Amino acid sequence: MQAFNVSAGAPGNADTAAIKSLFSPMRFTTVDGGFQHAVGLDPVGFAYSWGRNDKGQLGVGNVASANTPQRIGIFSNVLSISAGQYHTMMVASDGRLYGTGTYVNGALGNGQASGQTNVMSPVVGAAGSRTWSAVYSLNYTNLGLSQDNILYTWGSRYGNDTSDTYNDLVPAALTGMRGPFQSISAGDRFCAAIDVNGDMYLWGNNSYFQCAPAGQSTGTVVYPALVTALPQNVLRFSMVAVGLSHGLAVDETGTTLWAWGTGQLGQLGLGQGTLRTQQMLQVQLPANTVQIIKIYAAVSQSAALLRMSDGTMQVAVWGLNNYGQATGMGTSAATRIYTPFTTQGTLDYKNWFAMGLGADFTLAMAG
Repeated sequence: MQAFNVSAGAPGNADTAAIKSLFSPMRFTTVDGGFQHAVGLDPVGFAYSWGRNDKGQLGVGNVASANTPQRIGIFSNVLSISAGQYHTMMVASDGRLYGTGTYVNGALGNGQASGQTNVMSPVVGAAGSRTWSAVYSLNYTNLGLSQDNILYTWGSRYGNDTSDTYNDLVPAALTGMRGPFQSISAGDRFCAAIDVNGDMYLWGNNSYFQCAPAGQSTGTVVYPALVTALPQNVLRFSMVAVGLSHGLAVDETGTTLWAWGTGQLGQLGLGQGTLRTQQMLQVQLPANTVQIIKIYAAVSQSAALLRMSDGTMQVAVWGLNNYGQATGMGTSAATRIYTPFTTQGTLDYKNWFAMGLGADFTLAMAG
């Protein structure tokens, strides 16, 4: 369960396009990337953070950036952690919701829109009385799942109000769908969820047809909308991941990947730069792929964890590659990767099991 970095991102580290081992002998079970900071949980649920810290996003009581993981408080058995633009959200072992970093746009859900904190602080008010099971963040957009299977949103979002520029300063329940959910993803003012029946919902910013599969080709989608424009022979979905302006979804077979939205930086994985597409188009994965284990989306990058025909688990990454974040091959000459690329590097691991994407870096874990 060792973490590896496929590119640079943390202040103080030289840019690198080669896979390199991080923090030996640190071990993580979960990692996530923000703008220029990252977070992770170790096997006993201790929370760690590293990278940029000028807004207090590391939650370690100061604003000094860190090149190695710093333990966050005295928390243990943490249930969920996620990194946003300049903030971090966390669900503690007792189900309480915490946040650290900037208050801008209501990112921490504490009712404030300016200022910052450098320690993990509990979200108070009505949200503080709830118990939570998971949290998801990208840029200033957040989703939280309560333990009674209701999905909430706060920060920058277009999913719960008729105003296109509205920010939720405290968690607000999303209407039009209800859990349990099998997959949830927070993009930048664009979000998605799949319920246990395999029905997928999209809502938020629609400038690049992000919500077109839900029958919305123009205009902001204020409330979660059911995806009705299904690809041929697809009835249900099992996984979804969304970024700034693109989406990825896996059908119920777990073997076919679909993409939509903007793809001019290669993030759709369609073999060429695509300005935008309303239709869900099939992504051609490596020929020896037998199962898609997990998918990931960041601002301009995508990734998948794949089970191959030889039984190994491989990492595939595509999209923007200006810092080598999509190759891990020791070169970043190709600034855009248009087709899912099975990462091979100086550490040729065959048992990758989880990943995390930041704005311009990739984290992957091998067991």
